[in-house]
Amino acid sequence: TVLLSGSHTLEDLPPIWSDYLINVRVLKIENLKEGEARELIVQPIENFPLDYEPAAVERILNVTGCQPFLLQATCRDFVNLVNEQNRTTATLSDADRALDSVLTTGVAYFQDLWGGRDSDDAQLAVMCAIATQKDVGAFHETPLQTALRKLVHRDILTAPDGTHTFRVELVRRWVERNA
Repeated sequence: TVLLSGSHTLEDLPPIWSDYLINVRVLKIENLKEGEARELIVQPIENFPLDYEPAAVERILNVTGCQPFLLQATCRDFVNLVNEQNRTTATLSDADRALDSVLTTGVAYFQDLWGGRDSDDAQLAVMCAIATQKDVGAFHETPLQTALRKLVHRDILTAPDGTHTFRVELVRRWVERNA
């Protein structure tokens, strides 16, 4: 048994891999359910000695979108911040600092979304426009429509009501800050 993990689908891999990965089983890892994510934040282990202001937990849930890696990375920075100050209660202000911190400590994740093999100039332009709230109504050209479809397929954007937005607010913040 071999486990391959990453953000790429088998269709994204070079054709040579199809000969080697004939009998694979693909499991897409979705975002955690809110209850699961909440439990991971406040009780990652039994008798976890940190208390959280409810608003801090809500902020982390909302900004990470319960995305497993971003949730874990934010909580790591969150706990480290509180531990450095020798406190046992985590505040909303701490959550905001941790969310800001993960934009730097999680840079490899964001850079892969931004400049990885799956990205192209049209996708970058679309992400920039949406992150900075520029008018995306002009995305009627074929390359931009294709970019939108790819970004939705890659779970970077969502469009439940026809309006494209970032699936995860933290990703939008990184694009806005770094684009």
